[in-house]
Amino acid sequence: MHWLKWIAVVALAGVLAGCGRLQTDQTTERPSRPRRQLVAAQATPPRPAATVPGAPSAPSAPAPAQSPATPVTASTASPSVPPSPQVPAATSAPAVEGKSAAPTPPSKPFSLADEARSLRAGLESLRSQFDQLAPEEIRTRLLLAAQSLSEIETRSPALVLWRTALRLEALHKGATPDVAVAKAWLMRARQWVAEEGTGLTALQSAEKALTANRWTDAVAALREAAERLNATDQLNALAQTRASLLSALEAMERHKPAVARAEVSESLKGIDRFLAAIP
Repeated sequence: MHWLKWIAVVALAGVLAGCGRLQTDQTTERPSRPRRQLVAAQATPPRPAATVPGAPSAPSAPAPAQSPATPVTASTASPSVPPSPQVPAATSAPAVEGKSAAPTPPSKPFSLADEARSLRAGLESLRSQFDQLAPEEIRTRLLLAAQSLSEIETRSPALVLWRTALRLEALHKGATPDVAVAKAWLMRARQWVAEEGTGLTALQSAEKALTANRWTDAVAALREAAERLNATDQLNALAQTRASLLSALEAMERHKPAVARAEVSESLKGIDRFLAAIP
């Protein structure tokens, strides 16, 4: 009897254990089935439907709305460059009624006297700074002064008329006087004299005399006009100045600066004589 009871208890325990195992398997298997189906559904991409020719196409799905751009905060934004200040446009001053702008006066031409004064100022500066200047600088200034002196002699109306009279006289004394060459010299003289506006009347008189083949009258007209303009005095003054400049250059070559400075002073006297002879 006891062993029958023991068998019954063991059998009942086995039945109960089997029922409990069955319930446990059911509870553990049920939630796992949908999860596998969901994973499979996510892993498999949707297949596009086959299009039938002639059938209306399905409307395309609207594009997903884009999220608004993230606003830039003050901490992440780079410092902006301040705008440059705008310069106001220049406005013209209102014109005064009844008053027009004064015209700019024409610049006065550099006359012969102005050129002579400029040469004198350069020589005076050389004389005052003679002891402080290098020998090469002194030679350079002396050469520039000699060049300026030649330009003054070329521009002087009195000396232009004087030289032209000498040229016409030489042509007249030649074997075959040529009126065309003489008129060419008159035309060239007119170009030099026109800058100063002096001596034009004498040139016109000489041209008329040449047209009538009166060479002596043409030479006399030019020479008389040159004398009225102090041609002789100007020629002597320029000759004195040129001689002094050449002597100063020679003294510098012989390393005699004291003699050169004295010659520069003499050249100043010659320029003063020339300025006094300009009418």
